[in-house]
Amino acid sequence: VRFRFDALPAEAVVDHMRRIVGSEGCGGGAALVGDAQLRWVMQATGGDMRRAVTLLQTVCHLTAAAGGRPLAEAEVRDAAGGVGPDVVEAMVHAATGPDATVARVAAECRRVHREGYAVGAVVWEFARAVLPRLHGAARAFVETAASVDAGLSQGADERLSLLHLMLAAHAAARAAPRFFS
Repeated sequence: VRFRFDALPAEAVVDHMRRIVGSEGCGGGAALVGDAQLRWVMQATGGDMRRAVTLLQTVCHLTAAAGGRPLAEAEVRDAAGGVGPDVVEAMVHAATGPDATVARVAAECRRVHREGYAVGAVVWEFARAVLPRLHGAARAFVETAASVDAGLSQGADERLSLLHLMLAAHAAARAAPRFFS
């Protein structure tokens, strides 16, 4: 029997991290890891308290290493292994844009993989970006995204999995251009 805890409400995660920062100190003080940074940590971890506390430790270390300068959102996202919107949009364009080709998809996949992003995060963000654009063609893409996610959790090759997902978006966009916006 499997059991999965639900994500905690955002404010509960932020409140708990705020207490940690106040009691432990962090990167030079609570003012340096403020509510903005705590909210970015919460967003990056999706309400998972354990992941949030672990990422908070990293943010505190990075803040201290930056001489006490508060971290920007992109720095917190990078510390979490997140994928920036510019990376995701380049992938979406390579896979579904008017000039998309299989060669371009493969090249973009290689680039993203080479940059060292966590493929699980890339798959999630790419799927989130592509789904609203696919409309009627979304079903096959969703099935592929689920298959890729399951494969990654079982040790599938990351680059091939990412390529499979991007090619599925490319095929969906080509098969049903009237459903793609």
